Amino acid sequence: MEFTELKKVEEKFKLGIRVYELSEDGTWRLIRQPAHYEAIDIEPMAIGWYGGHTFLIKDIKKIANIYACTHWNQQFTQACHLHRHSDRCTSGKQKSSALAQ
Repeated sequence: MEFTELKKVEEKFKLGIRVYELSEDGTWRLIRQPAHYEAIDIEPMAIGWYGGHTFLIKDIKKIANIYACTHWNQQFTQACHLHRHSDRCTSGKQKSSALAQ
């Protein structure tokens, strides 16, 4: 499956897919924000992307210590803080919220 086809999979299964990429320095970057299906009480799944390979991440906290915004390079120690930031950050431009997290 191609990276660009994830949206079709989300729509078909009503499941958000969050994609992380491992950097050379060990930082996990959120490279794709999932579609939001929290209203129907379904948490997004997480997929790791490294060297052209993908893998399912059951618990991101078990493999990552540092998370970073792809656009700002702002770093976080908890995935939930990165997710909150990512909800407000699009293409490197933060929506009307303050930049500080």
